[in-house]
Amino acid sequence: MMPAPKPDEAVTFEYELDASPEKVWRALTVPELLAQWLPGGSPAQDDAPNKGRFSAIETIESKPLEMVRYGLREAGAEAGLEGSTVTFELRPTANGGTWLRLVHVATDARPRIRAPAANGNVLMRAAA
Repeated sequence: MMPAPKPDEAVTFEYELDASPEKVWRALTVPELLAQWLPGGSPAQDDAPNKGRFSAIETIESKPLEMVRYGLREAGAEAGLEGSTVTFELRPTANGGTWLRLVHVATDARPRIRAPAANGNVLMRAAA
């Protein structure tokens, strides 16, 4: 099993697709088409409820037919947890297809809990 990516560590995939950039762009941006292949638009496939599904998908940046970046948050996670961004970059190929680059970055969106001041044990004083 591979370890989970560290916050802000990118995982990159590159593909050459036979489909035109217009067709790939539609698959990436039309909600009904996006739901057919991105987890969260269809029932979860694992036994655990919501495993692998996203509860929040928001468009962060978009340049038509060139690039779209989504912010994702996993379903079932507390608000602000399990966040990541996914960027899809498209370039036409010489044969009419599409070169697709996918960059997935885990973001550490967890709330920061401040360490208590190290000026004594408050609980011990309360018990006295």
